[in-house]
Amino acid sequence: MQAIAVLTPEIGNMHSVIGDALSWYNRSDSGEGMNGSPPEGLHNEIGLKSQQGGHADARLTGLIECACRMTRFQRYTSLGSSRTMENGIAAAAKLRQPRLEGRGKLALAQLRRGSGKRSEALKFAEEALALATLADDTYAMAECCHTLGTISNPTGSGAETRRHYEEGIRLAVLAENEACQVRLNI
Repeated sequence: MQAIAVLTPEIGNMHSVIGDALSWYNRSDSGEGMNGSPPEGLHNEIGLKSQQGGHADARLTGLIECACRMTRFQRYTSLGSSRTMENGIAAAAKLRQPRLEGRGKLALAQLRRGSGKRSEALKFAEEALALATLADDTYAMAECCHTLGTISNPTGSGAETRRHYEEGIRLAVLAENEACQVRLNI
């Protein structure tokens, strides 16, 4: 709780830094021909890393990771704005990065689920699963199935929830996604 108290006054600043850097990707009409770096080297200041090697711009990957973490923080504290993640999703879509776009939509699905917006959560989770499938991202596919199961659990049929969880288990084992396996009680 002390960490939340320390971070609370800085939430807006963190969203601004990440959002400003993401806006650089959204400026160009086509996503092509964007030369140089985001303004004032923002990507260096926020300590970005790439988990995808040469497949996506390392800065975009890191920015979307940051936006996902900010969305997770918002989910647990109700502090922040989903606009940063929405800008990240737009940038990933513009640059045709389905893995990153899907990860962003999954983060929004989990945020919406936590705030009781079931239909929005379901829409984002289904879109995230389709993007993860397109990107052949088994790890994210498992997470999407788990999220779909948790969304359908309170109001959906037991068979629907079970189907999502069983597929999530299969994918989590395949992807060696131990965290998802634990959540699915393997």
